Amino acid sequence: MTSELPWIGNPRHTCFVYDSCMATKTISIELDVYDRLKNLKRSSRESFSEVLRRILAEPRVITGADIVKLIDEGRIPRVISDEGLDLIERAQHEHLGSLRPARKRRAG
Repeated sequence: MTSELPWIGNPRHTCFVYDSCMATKTISIELDVYDRLKNLKRSSRESFSEVLRRILAEPRVITGADIVKLIDEGRIPRVISDEGLDLIERAQHEHLGSLRPARKRRAG
């Protein structure tokens, strides 16, 4: 019996189909960087693009309030006093304020 698809049942002929809606770009990296990137994968199903997208994402600012919440939830140990958390919060507000563009003043 002859199949209309000659590769079916033929172990020497394998077809791979890669269907992606996004354009791709091939890059070269050194082996030590590849190993580090591979170790950052959360699962065998996570692609290198997903890993890079995750680690290159904009960092989220963690505030003193976030730290207090994590302590209250028992997710991190209390290693800093309330006064220390207040200092962190004030410093972050000052720093974030300095990053904002200056507002244009209206003449008048």
